[in-house]
Amino acid sequence: DNQLIYDMGKEIARQLLRIGIQVNFAPVADVNNNPGNPVIGFRSFGEDRRKVAAKGLQYMKGMQDNGLMACAKHFPGHGDTDIDSHFDLPVIRHDLARLDSIELYPFREMIHQGIGSVMVGHLHIPVLDDRPNRPTTLSRNTITTLLKEKMGFDGLVFTDALEMEGVAKHHNPGAVEAEALLAGNDVLVLPKDIEASFREIKTYLEDGRLQQNQLDASVKKVLRAKYRLGLTRFSPIPTAGIKEDLHTPSAEALRRKLIENALTLVRNKGNRLPAGKAGNIAVLAIGAKEKPVFSTLLNQGNSKLQAVLAAADPQEAERAQLLKDLKSKSLVIISLHGMSNNIKKDFGLTANARTLIADLNKQNKVALVVFGNPYSLKFFDEIGCVLEAYDEDALTQEVAAQVVLGQLQTKGKLPVTVSAVSKYGAGE
Repeated sequence: DNQLIYDMGKEIARQLLRIGIQVNFAPVADVNNNPGNPVIGFRSFGEDRRKVAAKGLQYMKGMQDNGLMACAKHFPGHGDTDIDSHFDLPVIRHDLARLDSIELYPFREMIHQGIGSVMVGHLHIPVLDDRPNRPTTLSRNTITTLLKEKMGFDGLVFTDALEMEGVAKHHNPGAVEAEALLAGNDVLVLPKDIEASFREIKTYLEDGRLQQNQLDASVKKVLRAKYRLGLTRFSPIPTAGIKEDLHTPSAEALRRKLIENALTLVRNKGNRLPAGKAGNIAVLAIGAKEKPVFSTLLNQGNSKLQAVLAAADPQEAERAQLLKDLKSKSLVIISLHGMSNNIKKDFGLTANARTLIADLNKQNKVALVVFGNPYSLKFFDEIGCVLEAYDEDALTQEVAAQVVLGQLQTKGKLPVTVSAVSKYGAGE
């Protein structure tokens, strides 16, 4: 329901303006079509360019219709990378036709609909600029020729943070900022060395590499943006009642609606969910240090249900005892807690935890509830019933418990393809 995305943007605008922020570096317009992406992942709306564009547009409109400038990032598209640009420079070797059809698509749609700003990512794309280790943030062909001239964007252009190793590892402070301006950026975000930046920019102006009229044009764009955002006169932000103003009942209600619409019943073999008030059921929370909200609420909804905890890395003796204790259960609901988004560390899921889940699946009927990254579903193709909850906060656990108890129906669809049995669009 993209109307909910618009409403989310509207509420975010209300909250940010209340605390004196006029620009939000969102939406992420990257199409996350690389499961190994270590930095975008769940920050993207998914792997489908049209879905990313449609949801990004509603997020943008919700903010900009209510006085907050949106910023599409990370141009020209950070979705198909396997390196985090905070730590090094990712390389994307697609040709222009591929970039135009996939990566650039959401940006083009948002530009046509009047997005106020774009953030350029630190990416090396040889088809746009083949100079060695040249990031797109320092590429005039990428920013001036492609973004401004060919795609017709005339709003503010922000760099991604210039302290990130994607640019700083290969270029010196000062030269980075001067080259960024020369490339066509209007606003330099988090320069590593301010004094060196001023010195080098002045040198570029003096020797003619950077023209004063280009710099003046960027300054005027920034001033026009401030004028449109009502920043011509200083107005202090009143702090009285700020907490109450931010944490309103309507904001919480919207957040609940978003979660209710996101939860995804990826598959439901044998209609194991909802479990309702049936007896002889156990809920096994793996990785929770104490009884989680999810288990507590299931107990409240079904007093016959047995709640059990397991360590994040259950050793052989613990696994054997759990298998013995749960053998007679007609259904074991397994919930995964304390997960991470680190793909290199298997999203925080230990080999022993995965072994326990596999062994239980052989012994019992199992329903798996994943309070974490959907790409982790690649480990669970053999599980016939999977509920993807995406996050672990208390409200998400509450909504997931309602789904398991049959008090709420799921509406969400998987935004990415994880495996042959967990495909994009799956959801019952």
